[in-house]
Amino acid sequence: MADRSRPSTWVFVLGVAALGLTALALRRRDGDEAESPSQRIEWALQLPIAAPPSLVHAFWSQPDRLPLVLRYLQAVTPLAATDEWRWVFRGSLGATIDTRCTRRLSSEPMLEVLWETVEGVLQGHCRITCAAERGATLMSVEGAYTSSNNALRLDDIFGRDPESRLREDLERLRSVLERRVTAS
Repeated sequence: MADRSRPSTWVFVLGVAALGLTALALRRRDGDEAESPSQRIEWALQLPIAAPPSLVHAFWSQPDRLPLVLRYLQAVTPLAATDEWRWVFRGSLGATIDTRCTRRLSSEPMLEVLWETVEGVLQGHCRITCAAERGATLMSVEGAYTSSNNALRLDDIFGRDPESRLREDLERLRSVLERRVTAS
Protein backbone atom coordinates (compact mmCIF):
# COMPACT_ATOMS: atom_id res chain seq x y z
CA MET A 1 0.00 0.00 0.00
CA ALA A 2 1.37 3.47 -0.94
CA ASP A 3 2.21 6.01 1.75
CA ARG A 4 -0.29 8.89 1.26
CA SER A 5 1.41 11.22 3.76
CA ARG A 6 4.12 12.26 1.23
CA PRO A 7 3.57 13.48 -2.34
CA SER A 8 4.24 10.96 -5.02
CA THR A 9 7.36 11.23 -7.12
CA TRP A 10 5.28 11.99 -10.22
CA VAL A 11 3.54 14.97 -8.61
CA PHE A 12 6.94 16.36 -7.63
CA VAL A 13 8.41 15.85 -11.12
CA LEU A 14 5.37 17.41 -12.82
CA GLY A 15 5.47 20.37 -10.42
CA VAL A 16 9.14 21.03 -11.13
CA ALA A 17 8.54 20.74 -14.90
CA ALA A 18 5.62 23.21 -14.74
CA LEU A 19 7.73 25.72 -12.80
CA GLY A 20 10.55 25.37 -15.33
CA LEU A 21 8.23 25.94 -18.30
CA THR A 22 6.64 28.96 -16.59
CA ALA A 23 10.07 30.48 -15.90
CA LEU A 24 11.16 29.90 -19.52
CA ALA A 25 7.98 31.51 -20.89
CA LEU A 26 8.41 34.53 -18.61
CA ARG A 27 12.06 34.97 -19.64
CA ARG A 28 11.09 34.99 -23.31
CA ARG A 29 8.20 37.39 -22.71
CA ASP A 30 10.33 39.77 -20.66
CA GLY A 31 13.05 39.84 -23.34
CA ASP A 32 15.84 37.90 -21.62
CA GLU A 33 18.51 36.10 -23.53
CA ALA A 34 16.07 33.37 -24.55
CA GLU A 35 14.73 35.79 -27.16
CA SER A 36 16.48 35.86 -30.52
CA PRO A 37 18.20 39.07 -31.66
CA SER A 38 15.73 39.30 -34.53
CA GLN A 39 12.21 40.09 -33.38
CA ARG A 40 9.17 39.32 -35.50
CA ILE A 41 5.46 39.99 -35.26
CA GLU A 42 2.82 38.65 -37.63
CA TRP A 43 -0.90 39.19 -37.98
CA ALA A 44 -3.78 38.00 -40.14
CA LEU A 45 -7.24 39.45 -39.57
CA GLN A 46 -10.53 39.53 -41.45
CA LEU A 47 -13.29 42.01 -40.81
CA PRO A 48 -16.62 42.46 -42.60
CA ILE A 49 -17.49 46.10 -43.30
CA ALA A 50 -20.92 47.32 -44.40
CA ALA A 51 -19.43 49.49 -47.15
CA PRO A 52 -18.56 48.90 -50.81
CA PRO A 53 -15.07 47.47 -51.53
CA SER A 54 -14.17 50.61 -53.50
CA LEU A 55 -14.64 52.80 -50.40
CA VAL A 56 -12.52 50.52 -48.19
CA HIS A 57 -9.84 50.28 -50.90
CA ALA A 58 -9.86 54.07 -51.34
CA PHE A 59 -9.10 54.54 -47.64
CA TRP A 60 -6.09 52.20 -47.70
CA SER A 61 -4.91 53.73 -51.01
CA GLN A 62 -4.53 57.15 -49.33
CA PRO A 63 -1.66 56.48 -46.92
CA ASP A 64 -1.78 59.90 -45.27
CA ARG A 65 -5.11 58.77 -43.73
CA LEU A 66 -3.62 55.72 -42.02
CA PRO A 67 -2.47 57.52 -38.82
CA LEU A 68 -6.12 58.47 -38.23
CA VAL A 69 -6.91 54.86 -37.30
CA LEU A 70 -3.59 53.08 -36.74
CA ARG A 71 -2.36 54.22 -33.32
CA TYR A 72 1.24 53.14 -33.86
CA LEU A 73 1.66 55.47 -36.87
CA GLN A 74 2.51 59.10 -36.33
CA ALA A 75 2.71 60.14 -39.99
CA VAL A 76 2.84 58.78 -43.54
CA THR A 77 4.11 61.20 -46.18
CA PRO A 78 5.10 60.83 -49.85
CA LEU A 79 8.75 61.17 -50.84
CA ALA A 80 9.24 63.55 -53.76
CA ALA A 81 9.38 62.10 -57.28
CA THR A 82 9.24 58.45 -56.17
CA ASP A 83 6.66 55.80 -55.43
CA GLU A 84 8.02 55.59 -51.88
CA TRP A 85 6.51 56.86 -48.66
CA ARG A 86 8.03 57.79 -45.32
CA TRP A 87 6.31 56.04 -42.42
CA VAL A 88 6.96 57.38 -38.92
CA PHE A 89 6.12 54.83 -36.25
CA ARG A 90 5.35 56.08 -32.74
CA GLY A 91 7.36 54.22 -30.09
CA SER A 92 7.08 54.28 -26.34
CA LEU A 93 8.25 57.35 -24.44
CA GLY A 94 7.81 59.52 -27.54
CA ALA A 95 10.51 57.85 -29.64
CA THR A 96 9.90 57.69 -33.39
CA ILE A 97 11.12 55.16 -35.95
CA ASP A 98 11.43 56.13 -39.61
CA THR A 99 10.92 53.60 -42.41
CA ARG A 100 10.64 53.98 -46.19
CA CYS A 101 7.95 51.90 -47.88
CA THR A 102 6.65 51.26 -51.38
CA ARG A 103 3.00 50.85 -52.26
CA ARG A 104 1.44 48.70 -54.96
CA LEU A 105 -2.22 48.90 -55.85
CA SER A 106 -4.16 46.20 -57.63
CA SER A 107 -7.77 45.88 -58.72
CA GLU A 108 -7.69 42.40 -60.27
CA PRO A 109 -9.03 39.90 -59.26
CA MET A 110 -9.90 41.87 -56.11
CA LEU A 111 -8.93 45.23 -54.70
CA GLU A 112 -5.56 45.00 -52.97
CA VAL A 113 -2.97 47.32 -51.42
CA LEU A 114 0.49 45.98 -50.64
CA TRP A 115 3.03 47.91 -48.55
CA GLU A 116 6.64 46.73 -48.35
CA THR A 117 9.51 48.33 -46.47
CA VAL A 118 12.50 49.47 -48.48
CA GLU A 119 14.77 50.91 -45.83
CA GLY A 120 14.74 51.41 -42.08
CA VAL A 121 14.99 49.61 -38.77
CA LEU A 122 11.70 47.79 -39.41
CA GLN A 123 11.47 45.37 -42.32
CA GLY A 124 8.28 43.76 -43.51
CA HIS A 125 5.03 44.05 -45.40
CA CYS A 126 1.31 44.56 -45.01
CA ARG A 127 -1.31 43.35 -47.51
CA ILE A 128 -4.91 44.56 -47.45
CA THR A 129 -7.51 42.93 -49.68
CA CYS A 130 -11.11 44.02 -50.14
CA ALA A 131 -13.54 41.50 -51.56
CA ALA A 132 -17.29 41.94 -52.11
CA GLU A 133 -19.30 39.62 -49.90
CA ARG A 134 -23.12 39.70 -49.50
CA GLY A 135 -23.50 43.42 -50.18
CA ALA A 136 -20.54 44.38 -47.98
CA THR A 137 -16.75 44.10 -47.99
CA LEU A 138 -14.64 41.41 -46.43
CA MET A 139 -11.41 43.19 -45.55
CA SER A 140 -8.38 40.98 -44.92
CA VAL A 141 -5.22 42.44 -43.39
CA GLU A 142 -2.09 40.34 -43.08
CA GLY A 143 1.52 41.20 -42.58
CA ALA A 144 4.72 40.92 -40.60
CA TYR A 145 7.46 43.16 -39.29
CA THR A 146 10.96 42.20 -38.19
CA SER A 147 13.56 44.20 -36.30
CA SER A 148 17.15 43.06 -35.97
CA ASN A 149 18.00 46.09 -33.80
CA ASN A 150 18.35 44.79 -30.23
CA ALA A 151 17.61 48.26 -28.86
CA LEU A 152 14.20 48.33 -30.58
CA ARG A 153 11.57 46.04 -29.13
CA LEU A 154 8.61 45.65 -31.47
CA ASP A 155 6.19 45.64 -28.55
CA ASP A 156 7.42 49.19 -27.77
CA ILE A 157 5.61 50.15 -31.00
CA PHE A 158 2.87 47.56 -31.48
CA GLY A 159 2.18 46.59 -27.85
CA ARG A 160 2.32 43.19 -26.16
CA ASP A 161 -0.59 41.89 -28.25
CA PRO A 162 -0.26 43.50 -31.70
CA GLU A 163 -3.12 41.52 -33.25
CA SER A 164 -5.61 42.70 -30.60
CA ARG A 165 -4.40 46.27 -30.95
CA LEU A 166 -4.73 46.11 -34.74
CA ARG A 167 -8.21 44.60 -34.39
CA GLU A 168 -9.24 47.59 -32.23
CA ASP A 169 -7.83 49.98 -34.84
CA LEU A 170 -9.68 48.17 -37.64
CA GLU A 171 -12.92 48.25 -35.65
CA ARG A 172 -12.48 52.03 -35.44
CA LEU A 173 -11.94 52.14 -39.22
CA ARG A 174 -15.06 50.02 -39.77
CA SER A 175 -17.10 52.44 -37.66
CA VAL A 176 -15.82 55.45 -39.65
CA LEU A 177 -16.50 53.86 -43.05
CA GLU A 178 -19.93 52.53 -42.10
CA ARG A 179 -20.96 55.97 -40.79
CA ARG A 180 -19.82 57.47 -44.09
CA VAL A 181 -22.05 55.02 -46.02
CA THR A 182 -25.01 55.70 -43.73
CA ALA A 183 -24.58 59.48 -44.10
CA SER A 184 -24.67 59.35 -47.90
